[in-house]
Amino acid sequence: MLYELIVKSKINTYRSRITSSNTINISNGIYREFKYQYSHPIIPPSLVSLNDKKFIVPEWIEVHPNTELTDIEWIKPIKEYVKPNIEIIEFKSSSSSEIHRVTIKDGKMKCSCMGFFRGRGKCKHTKEVEESRK
Repeated sequence: MLYELIVKSKINTYRSRITSSNTINISNGIYREFKYQYSHPIIPPSLVSLNDKKFIVPEWIEVHPNTELTDIEWIKPIKEYVKPNIEIIEFKSSSSSEIHRVTIKDGKMKCSCMGFFRGRGKCKHTKEVEESRK
């Protein structure tokens, strides 16, 4: 576990340093638990040691030599769910008892009738919806 030692200097400024021990006896100092903050949307943090130095990768942040994975707080971005704008318009088929649905999602239209697929994305239902929106 890492600690941050905050000490008030003679000229009333504060200095801090990271330590792996909270047993140093300083009268004008404050100890608190310390965690490195790491933010990456996909890759979890890992530690690499090179030449007596330790780094959080993949961002290569140099950390205290006694840092463990428990000393790193992974801040994941919050994904907001955006409900798609979907509108469904139903048409009764003129030749059978079927109901055809024109689905409008983000401005793009699709129809459930065979004419939509045969007509390369156009049918009488989608044309009717387009004309009614003009």
